[in-house]
Amino acid sequence: MIGRMNLRHATPEDAEAIAKVHVDAWRIAFRGVLPDAELDALHWTQRVGGWRERTAPGSGVTVLVADVADEVAGFAASGPSRDPDLGPDRAWELYMMYLGPASWRRGIGTALLRRTIEAVPVHVPALVLWVLDENIRARSFYERHGLAPDGTSRPSMLGPPYTDFRYRMTLRRTGPSDGTTPPDRTGPPDRTGPSGGSAPSGPRG
Repeated sequence: MIGRMNLRHATPEDAEAIAKVHVDAWRIAFRGVLPDAELDALHWTQRVGGWRERTAPGSGVTVLVADVADEVAGFAASGPSRDPDLGPDRAWELYMMYLGPASWRRGIGTALLRRTIEAVPVHVPALVLWVLDENIRARSFYERHGLAPDGTSRPSMLGPPYTDFRYRMTLRRTGPSDGTTPPDRTGPPDRTGPSGGSAPSGPRG
């Protein structure tokens, strides 16, 4: 049974804990996709600098963490869409969301996704993310929570033969467009949890 969970905005002091979750999740989620030697060689210290930058004030990235028992159990990073065909006014992008393996199937992924949706600026009509074609667990999670492939794909940063698919959710606002009311598409309770997150960030990113 999950202990008390606290969702909050990350700070640079969280960089080490986020990096550890990031690497642990990659080792599990992409075992069998990437070579074992490459996954085993990953170390959280390789990621700390990037997370300090993303969590710093003014970075332009919204990083949320889920604390359980005073430890970071998962995180989600989002911001304006980087896709040339969308841009920041047409979509908000979930850059990545990862949970530590011990935190799967405990509702943490759903909570992070919901809070990310609530953080989308009221004038932005959609949430998008990129996910690896082979990441079936993550794709199933996002599909259960209202996202669907929008027909756009790209060669994966992992290299051939892998492909990333773009998922999209149209955000329907339930109240006045004054920035105070979150979108109504928050999805059902999380029963399995994502094995990883969206595709853009990986061992080479």
